Parts: sequence; structure tokens; C-alpha cells
Amino acid sequence: AQNGCKPKLSLGSVISFCQGNSVTLNAYNPNSTYIWSNGATTPAITVSTSGIYWVVATNVCGSSTDTVEIIADPNINLNIGADRAFCSGSTYTINAPYSSSYSYQWNTGATGHFIVVNQPGTYWLKLTNACDTYYDTITLNKENPPVVNLGPDVVKCDTTPITLVGPPNTSYLWSTGSNNQQISVSASGQYWLAATNSC
Repeated sequence: AQNGCKPKLSLGSVISFCQGNSVTLNAYNPNSTYIWSNGATTPAITVSTSGIYWVVATNVCGSSTDTVEIIADPNINLNIGADRAFCSGSTYTINAPYSSSYSYQWNTGATGHFIVVNQPGTYWLKLTNACDTYYDTITLNKENPPVVNLGPDVVKCDTTPITLVGPPNTSYLWSTGSNNQQISVSASGQYWLAATNSC
């Protein structure tokens, strides 16, 4: 028998569809028998779940085999993260869900499932799968380490309170134990403040 008359198969390499649907894999060749990876012996099968499927088709000339990867894409709630502070001189990785059947388009021009950025700004992603096209945006706001300046030393001759104020948008720990942005002091002594932000 000649190899040229063996069954010809072309299932494709990867097929994706939206979860809840199905796809028909057809291996039909005249005068052939079939065995599929799921045990079916029909020329075609309908599948609705992700996996690797193969078929062996046989006729009087011999056997041929073919394999296809099936990916049932889900509907997704795309979320690349909440807006956040970005410290000068640092880097930040923005991630998206990964599947080989997804396509990605970032406003930076990148086409992978994540990007590493080293500048503050707004970044968006367009993600497409077999179900739909999804968009999300994240803003990285520039933030610098806090600058603490409580002013010069003060010499006082009375007990009138003095208000000491820390920088905005930080967490505070005063030498008095207070966690407020400002404290009022009237006793002599040395006062310090530890101010912390994300940088």
C-alpha cells in the first residue's frame, strides 16, 4: 500500500472557545476507522472542556494521528490592581491573568501578560479571549520619602503649649507615643517624630 493514501488529518494545533460552548473535531476520511483519546470511535467528536485531544484514523493504507489542544476560555473580571503610590527609583510589576489563548495589548506596546514599569503614570491593558475583550487601568502616583522638619529648637519661659506638626500623607510615631499628625506639648524636653510612607 502507498503512504499517500493514508488518512489525512488536520485538527489544528490550538482551538479556543468561550466556556459554556463547544467545538466539533472532525477527522473524517473515506473508508476509515477512528479511535479518539476519549474512547470515541466516530469520525467526529464534540468537546466542551479544555484538554489535549488526539485521534488515530486508519484505512487500508495505514494509520495517521493528529493532536489538538482545546482551551475553554472563561469570562473574566480583569483587574490589574488598585491605584497606588510609586516611589522614585523603584520598579513595579503589573500582572494580568495568563492563558496561552489570551492576547494582550498594553499602552506601553508590550504584548505579554505582565509589564515591569519604572515610571509613575497611568497604564492600561486590553485583554482579548474567545469570550470578549476586557480593559483595565492602573495609576501609579509619584511619591517621595517624607521630609520631617519640626522647626528650630525653642526656648520658652512659660507653659503655653506648642504645636508640632508632621508632614502630610504619612503614618506617625512621636516620642510621646502619639500617632497623630500633630501634637501639642508644654513640658520641656526633646521631641522626635518618625514619619513613614510607602517609600
